[in-house]
Amino acid sequence: MGLLEDALRKTFADQVRTTPVVDDAAGRAIASAGRTRRRRTVTGALAIAAGVAFAAGGVGLLGGPPDQGVGGAPVTRTAQPRPVDVRTPTVIVTRDGRTISLQRLPSVLDVLRVADGWLVTTDGPRRRSLHHVGEDATVTWLVDGDRILVSPDGRWVAWTVGPGVSIGERAGRTLALRHHTGGAGGLAPVAFAGGGLVLVTVDAGPIETDVWYPSTGPYAAGTRVRARAAAPTFDGAQVFALVGPTYPCLDVLNPIGLSMVRRACDLPLKPDYTLVPSPDGRWLLVLAPERVDLYDLDEVWTVQAPTASWTVVAQRVAWVDNRTFVLNGHGELLRGYVDGPGQLDEIAVDAGADGDVAPIPFARTSARGIG
Repeated sequence: MGLLEDALRKTFADQVRTTPVVDDAAGRAIASAGRTRRRRTVTGALAIAAGVAFAAGGVGLLGGPPDQGVGGAPVTRTAQPRPVDVRTPTVIVTRDGRTISLQRLPSVLDVLRVADGWLVTTDGPRRRSLHHVGEDATVTWLVDGDRILVSPDGRWVAWTVGPGVSIGERAGRTLALRHHTGGAGGLAPVAFAGGGLVLVTVDAGPIETDVWYPSTGPYAAGTRVRARAAAPTFDGAQVFALVGPTYPCLDVLNPIGLSMVRRACDLPLKPDYTLVPSPDGRWLLVLAPERVDLYDLDEVWTVQAPTASWTVVAQRVAWVDNRTFVLNGHGELLRGYVDGPGQLDEIAVDAGADGDVAPIPFARTSARGIG
C-alpha cells in the first residue's frame, strides 16, 4: 500500500469517529483515484479561433479547492446531481438513485426514457429485440427485427424482418402494426421526419436516401438522393444528411422531394459519424471516433467549423436541456455546456463495477412521427 493510500485511510478513519460508518469510504476513494489515474485525460477545446485548451484530471477530496488540470486550467470537482437516467450493461440507474435490473435481457444497444418507463433495444443471438421496461421493472417484449428504429417521441417503431419495412404504433406496453412497405427489400429505416419514414439503401452502393409516406399506401420508390440520411432535425420536420464519399457535406433536406434546404462543406466529417441535435435545434453534436464536435446551427452554414471540440471517445450522448448535454467518455459520465465549451464535469454514478455507463436520452414529445 502506498503513502497516499495510507494517508487516505487515516483521514477517513479520523472522520468516522464522529460520522456513522456506511461503507468503506477510503476504499472507494482509493479505487476512484486508481480509475482516474488509468483514465486517459479528457480535454476540451474552446472555439477554434481562440485555440485555448482545457483538461480534466485528478481527484478532488474532502471539499478542497478545485484541482488544476493540464496547463493549470481549473477542473470542477463539486458534487454534481445526476441530470439524466444512465445505464450500464446490466442496470438502469435513475436520476433519483433507483436501480432497474436489465440482467434478463441480451446485450443492450439503446435505451430511450419515455413517460411510463424505458424502451430498450437489445442484440440477441439471432436478431435485435425491443422491450418496454416499466417503472416497476416489469419487462415486456414488443418486437424482433434485423433493424429497429424508435421515433424520438417513443410512439412509433420501424423494423425489418426479411424483405420490407414495418411500422408499429406503441401505446404503453403494446405495439400494434400499422404499415408495411410491401415486398420492397434492401432498405433500412434511419429517421422519422416530416410525417414520413426516411429510408436508406443497404444492399448496394453508393448509399441512397428515400422517404416513404405510409399514409399514401405501400412503398413505391420515389426521388432518391445519393446521401446517407443521418438524423432528423430537432422537431422532426427535416432531416440531416451526409453527402459525399470521404469528407461529406452536411445537408439539411426537406423530406418532401428530398430537396436541399441548407449545405455546409469543408467540415471535418466522415460518412459514419453520429449527429445529435439539441432540443431547440440550435446546436449539433457530432460524435467521431476520437472526439466530439459542437456546431452552432445558426452559424455553421457561413462559418464552416466546429464551435468547440473535445478529445474524448464517446459512443452515447443525451441532451439535458437546450444548452447542456451528458456523454460517456472513457467509461465515465461527463457533462458539457454550450456556454462553456472548455469544460467537461465528471458526474458520479454508483452503478456497480459491471461496465461502462451511458446517458439515456429523454423522449422528445415535440418531434413529429408518422402522419
